[in-house]
Amino acid sequence: MKRKAFPNFAKTVKSMKIIPVGQKILVKPLEAKETKSSGGIIIPESVAVADLREAEVVEVSPDLAHKYSEGDHVLYPSKAGLGQEYNGSLHLWLRENLEEIWGLAKN
Repeated sequence: MKRKAFPNFAKTVKSMKIIPVGQKILVKPLEAKETKSSGGIIIPESVAVADLREAEVVEVSPDLAHKYSEGDHVLYPSKAGLGQEYNGSLHLWLRENLEEIWGLAKN
């Protein structure tokens, strides 16, 4: 028996609010930053020693609401997370219990 396709499902998902469950947060990666050496050489973030990325928290599971809030900036390893398109741009699912979130970035 063939499954029936849901043609409007993709449109619905894009306009829905997603609430993470368990130990997850949904983040929007920020643009990679470049730094300059003392001699003026531009060092792209992809060559950085720690290879950490920064992202803005978009949604937080109720289990982690006491630690993270929408708008917080978190640090995560470049290879962490699971990508998903959300509201027209790439977002990542990060899991705290797998140590994909390394810290909060504060000004």
